Formats: sequence, structure tokens, C-alpha cells
Amino acid sequence: MKIGKFIVVCALALSVGLPSAQADVYWADEPDTLVGNRTLDSRSSFTGPTVRQVLSESSDRDIQRAYQNPAGTDGLYLLLRDESGVWHRGGRPPATHVTVELWDRGRYQTTCHVYSYREDRDRRFFYTTCN
Repeated sequence: MKIGKFIVVCALALSVGLPSAQADVYWADEPDTLVGNRTLDSRSSFTGPTVRQVLSESSDRDIQRAYQNPAGTDGLYLLLRDESGVWHRGGRPPATHVTVELWDRGRYQTTCHVYSYREDRDRRFFYTTCN
């Protein structure tokens, strides 16, 4: 990890993690290593999408670009909103989703919420809202 990325990660962890103690911040150079292939609900027989699938197929092109090129100028951060993992309920519409902060060259760009919806029995889409 380059020193610039390391500094950004540390600063973000301190600014987000210490004041609230509710959110853990993960640097997503290797999303599967950090969050695993966790699905929407790993406690049930439902085999939902993985975090990898949600990020790589998000309807937001910037998220796709950052995910597909983690060694480039974009840094993708995943925020855990509760102790149960990356997936959490909330937002508008209220649904289970992943929250992603998008950074570019060490500068905060936006926060996005990626929702997983089932179009039909075999097809999903990943609706994304950003601030």
C-alpha cells in the first residue's frame, strides 16, 4: 500500500471511527479479503448477491470504475453501519444495502448507497443513490 493511501486510510479511520465508535472503515484494495464474499443474508438459505457483485454491477459508473481499478487514482471505502456487517437497512426507499464512500486522489467525492433488487427470479439489479 502506498504511503499516501495509508495516510488517507488512517485519517479516515480516526475521523469516522473515534467519534462514533459505530462505524468501522475498510480500505477496499481487496474487497473480498476485507469483507469476504458475504451475501445479503448469510444466516438464511437465501443466496443473495455478494459485496463484489454489488460493487462491480452498481448502477453508478464511478463506483464500478473505482472497484475495477483499486490500484488507480480512485480509492473505494466500505463503511460498516452496524455490528452485523456491511449490509444494513435504511435509506429511501428503506431497504437493505451497502454504503460506499468514493474517494479520488485522497479527496472525498461522495457517499453512495447500493441497493439490491430482484427483477425476476434469476436477475438482479443494483440501484445506487449518491449524495
